[in-house]
Amino acid sequence: MSLDLVFFELRGRRCSLLVAAVREVVALPSVTPVPLAPSTVRGVAPLHGQVVPVLDLGVWLAPGAEPTPLSGGGNDKALLVEASLGADATPVRAAFIVDRVMRLGTVDEGHTRPPPPGPAFVSATVLDVDGPALLIDPDRAVERVREAIRAMVRS
Repeated sequence: MSLDLVFFELRGRRCSLLVAAVREVVALPSVTPVPLAPSTVRGVAPLHGQVVPVLDLGVWLAPGAEPTPLSGGGNDKALLVEASLGADATPVRAAFIVDRVMRLGTVDEGHTRPPPPGPAFVSATVLDVDGPALLIDPDRAVERVREAIRAMVRS
């Protein structure tokens, strides 16, 4: 079986998402910060008549690295993804900030390896002609953000 992937770069890390989870590559309009939100929540942005959270997974993938500054002029890139929180949950849309989208590609499942130590939303390392890339599970990523928000509310 093969995996159809979108390859992108985030804080110097080569990453990928299943094409089926990505609705589109978008240029972000201005992002409105959310006061007291965890660092992974960069804010919210209006996309296609909806307000979606803008998430920076680089906070957990490259701790200590400087976040990509948002220009606010429509030059910032994001992947609009659809995630599911549980079997019966309504899909959640979110924009994952990326430094750049590199390409689409197909990788045979035999070219996947266990993920390196790190966040649980990294489900595997995939290998293609350009080298390794972290495979991000958007459901787990959104759930991790949700957990971070809950932890902030409790404290």
